[in-house]
Amino acid sequence: MLIYNALLDTKGTAERTARIVLERIQSTNARAINYHYKRMFVSLRNDILNLDDIPDMIDLTAIVMDYNNLQRNILTDAYSRMADSVLPMVSDTDLLKSSGRSICRKADDTADTELYKLRIMDYINTQVGIHITRIDNTTLKNIQLIMARTSTTQEFQDAIKVYFRNDAPNRAYTIARTESHNAAMTSADTSVRVTQSNRQKSKTWTVTHANTRSTHMAMDGVSVDMDELFRVPRKDGGTDLMMYPGDSSHGAGAGNIVNCHCYLKYRYID
Repeated sequence: MLIYNALLDTKGTAERTARIVLERIQSTNARAINYHYKRMFVSLRNDILNLDDIPDMIDLTAIVMDYNNLQRNILTDAYSRMADSVLPMVSDTDLLKSSGRSICRKADDTADTELYKLRIMDYINTQVGIHITRIDNTTLKNIQLIMARTSTTQEFQDAIKVYFRNDAPNRAYTIARTESHNAAMTSADTSVRVTQSNRQKSKTWTVTHANTRSTHMAMDGVSVDMDELFRVPRKDGGTDLMMYPGDSSHGAGAGNIVNCHCYLKYRYID
């Protein structure tokens, strides 16, 4: 049974170091996602430009959805990579070897490691498709706007070239930052759950940037029990239920998901 997790280090020393390591892994993951989405958008642009006329919504949707398997592979690889990188932060010995900030764990952590992997795969299987749908809907909406303001095939193609040259790279970057953050938070939360699962724990929403959106500023310092959902305000006055920052498994909208940088502090309370 795992008896130590850096993210649950009550003295905070290992926790701080683990978060630095987590941010570095997250940054590397974001670069990989960004690279693949940039290439995907270039290919999507070419497919649209190869059409003889302005597409109708049925044809456009089919073109965009042709890339869903590619997106699934990109995001599955990203979440799996993050999960594998976070796993060594759970150890039944001292966490960090100071030289090079390498992380170690013992080989006899098999029971909880298997549970960890199963939960990560369950998340990938149930949530990645939802993320892809959200990305597709934004892509379709943006191209629909181009279709609405152009009347000839040439105007449409010219506008498509401008969109994919100027806006699509920014979208790829936003997707990369959002999904790498979500992958990190999912892996961290899962690792805490499989660590001494019989002990009570709490989690505290923590803001990291001064320019954080107001709805998340309102959550800074809010603590709940480990299995309790955060009630995160939305700009429209409603509330999203979230297990952790970046969590969309309970229906949270893009307004509380995209470009989030918040994280959780975990503590034993028994």
